[in-house]
Formats: sequence, C-alpha cells, structure tokens
Amino acid sequence: MFDNDDQAALARLAADRDDPDPWMAAAAHLLTGFLQVNLGEAAAAEREFDQALTRFRELGERWGAGQALVARADLAGTRGQHEQAMATLEEAMAALAGLGDREDVGQVLVRRAGARARAGQLAEAEADLDAADRLAHEVGAEDQKLFIRLTRADLARWQGRLDEARALLDGAIASYRRGGSPVEQVHAVALAVRGHVEVAAGDLAAARDSHDQALRVSLATFDRPVIARVAGLGAAIALAGGDPGRAAELLGMAETLRGMPDEADLDLRRISGAARAALGDPGFHRAYRRGAVRPREEVLAALAAEVSSAAGTPAGPAGRPPPR
Repeated sequence: MFDNDDQAALARLAADRDDPDPWMAAAAHLLTGFLQVNLGEAAAAEREFDQALTRFRELGERWGAGQALVARADLAGTRGQHEQAMATLEEAMAALAGLGDREDVGQVLVRRAGARARAGQLAEAEADLDAADRLAHEVGAEDQKLFIRLTRADLARWQGRLDEARALLDGAIASYRRGGSPVEQVHAVALAVRGHVEVAAGDLAAARDSHDQALRVSLATFDRPVIARVAGLGAAIALAGGDPGRAAELLGMAETLRGMPDEADLDLRRISGAARAALGDPGFHRAYRRGAVRPREEVLAALAAEVSSAAGTPAGPAGRPPPR
C-alpha cells in the first residue's frame, strides 16, 4: 500500500479476507475499503466498510468498528447525507472514547467540525476544533494539529477572513515541510485550500501557482479523491477567469476521479451554481458530462500533462508525472 502498488495490495488483501483469524479478515476488508476510496471506487469501498463493521462487531472489537464507522461517515458526508454522517460519527466517537483512544477521538472531532461548518453550525464547529486541539497537544498528535489548522482555515475563508485563513495555511504548509507529517495528501490539500483563498482574494496568478503545486503533489500520491480536490480548485480558477464551460468540465472530471459527486463541498456547490447560471442547464450538463464520461486514466493523463506543461517536461507513462 505504501509503495502505491494498488493492484498488488488489493490482491494480498483479497487473500487476507479469507484468513482464519477473524480479526485479520475484518482488517483486510477495512484496508480494502480505504484503498478503494483512494482509487475512486466509492460503491465498492462502502461494501468493504460494511463487511468490516459487521465482522468487528461480531468480535466485540470496538477500535476496528470505530474506524469502519468513521470511513462510512466520510462517504455519507460526501454524498450530502448530513444527518446520517453526524449520527455515524457520534457512534464512532462513543466506541473509541470507551477505549480511552483520545487521538482517534480527536480525529472524529475534526471531522465533525467540518461537517458542522458545512451545515452552517459555525460556533459548534469551533467548539469541536478547540476540543480536538486540546487533545492533539495532550497526546502529541502532530498530524491532527495540521488537520485542525486546515479546518480552521476553511472556516475563516468561508466567513471572509482571508488574511487569517492565509496565515493558518502558510503555517500548516511550513509545518508539513519541516516534517510534521509524512502524508503528502495533507500537503496537497493545504496547497489546494490556499489556492481557494487566492481565488476569493482575486489573485488568480497566486491561485494558479498554488494549483500547479497542489496538482504536482497530489498526482504523486495517486490518491484520486485528493486529486479531485485539486481539480475543484482548477474549476474555481477557470470560473473566476471567465471560462464557466471549463469549470463545469473540471467538476465532471473530479466526479470521475472520486467515483461519486461531492454534494457537501461548499466550494463545489458555489462553482456549480455559478457555472450553471452562466451556461444555462443544457450547456452546463454538456460541459459537465464532457468531464464525467472520460475514463479515469484519461483524466489523470490530462492532469499530468498540465503538470508537465507547467514544468516544461514530458509526462511519464500512464499519465503519471515524471519521477522526482
């Protein structure tokens, strides 16, 4: 998995799902689900998480059940099923808190804060982030501190506090580059959110710079939902630059990458609404479909070509950027 050899990892996990150790079999379903999410196979991922949850519950294994519940909540939230996502997060938090698992409880709090913010519950979101921040400092969870900064930055920019959002993101990016987290997806998301701040500020040149950096980093992770987030930034830039058709096409490409539409992301909803208003319903659907019907590998190759064009180097095989 950590070598990004997805097919080999899936094959190994397929064998582990029949392991005579029931915990190992349940964990194999859970990890398969995580891989399927990264590959943009949302429906397959949900089936794996359901299997994992059933098996962990049969064992009375609360940690594994908590992880499966968090994963299911993420999918429900992306589909815009706010009440279901919140209820599932509450269930996960109860399971993990009962084990004294403070770090994972903190991660659930950050997720709940994001869900509450997207639902307009800003005061409750801030309270969750404060609680998560206290836990992160008590247990020394550096990666959690980064997620808290990213979520605070989103809250600030959605409320128009762009300087505050920019400062939070610059701090998060600097912390990441000092070695605060080994996960490149965090780096890509921080750069993408930074780009959205610059779009809101009207500095499209700075937004494009953030986009190019985020795209380069995200493609190297092979994590399709993260690449989809960067494509969403590309759509915001295209719209602000006067090209609603390209914005709609990029939204369709993002859906192809993640394997389902994102009904919760406030940025995507705003971009979609503005592009639809500019193009009309038929024009929007035509442009969106141009992106949504493209095979995933073709979408990845097109995005990799953007990176190569910006860097002045040829794209690598299968649309992947050349190795660094």
